Amino acid sequence: MGSTNQIDPVQLQKAWYQLARRHAALRTILVEAALEDVEGGTLTHVVLDSYPREVKIICCTDDEAMHVLRHPTLNSRDNAGLVLPHVSSICQTNTAKSIIAWGVVLQQHTSSDDVCFGTLLTLSENMSLRECLQENQVAMASRLSNQYCSLFGVMQRIDSTRSLFNTCLSVEQPLSNSNRKEPGVHFGALETCEATEYDIVTVVTVGEAEMTANITYWSSVLTREQAIAVGREFRLAISTITEHIR
Repeated sequence: MGSTNQIDPVQLQKAWYQLARRHAALRTILVEAALEDVEGGTLTHVVLDSYPREVKIICCTDDEAMHVLRHPTLNSRDNAGLVLPHVSSICQTNTAKSIIAWGVVLQQHTSSDDVCFGTLLTLSENMSLRECLQENQVAMASRLSNQYCSLFGVMQRIDSTRSLFNTCLSVEQPLSNSNRKEPGVHFGALETCEATEYDIVTVVTVGEAEMTANITYWSSVLTREQAIAVGREFRLAISTITEHIR
């Protein structure tokens, strides 16, 4: 912020470069990698030494900026032949038991008691929901030791002959709260359209009074009816967990 409470784009540009230098995820791109016994190869992550693009300073209205902001992108991979993902808003509730709920959904769809979506979760008929929640809480402390395991390392250790139900769960706070009148810089989402290596991405946004979950999926993996069923199961799992832990 400048002395006149106006946003200084140059300072904002420098701040982004500093943030990118600090967080490797902002300097990570996806590239095709050939793996032995995996037909067609797979995607792997490459962390660049420096931020690969210049942050442009655009002087125009929000609508005019969108055309420029769409290009260039960090991910230049050609997705020709794939249908763009659909987004399905599935539930609004006050509970934050998303990890267990999504684990229950994956358990039903994979017929496995050991599911992994960035975090390994073990579900068993002999465990109560409260026991599962308590075990998951304890396990969260040890998961940080696995945060530097690469996608390539994971692909080498799994049974690559089987088809993966490749999903991701993200729990986050709202990007911006329009009701807040606090001074400072506020960010708001204008438009989101991004390719992902995951078949299904569930984004849970936890607000002060409610939680909203959106499912993004590739139509080459799920039909609309199947996606609606997944959303319904997720909402039911959250409701069931909430009732059992009251």
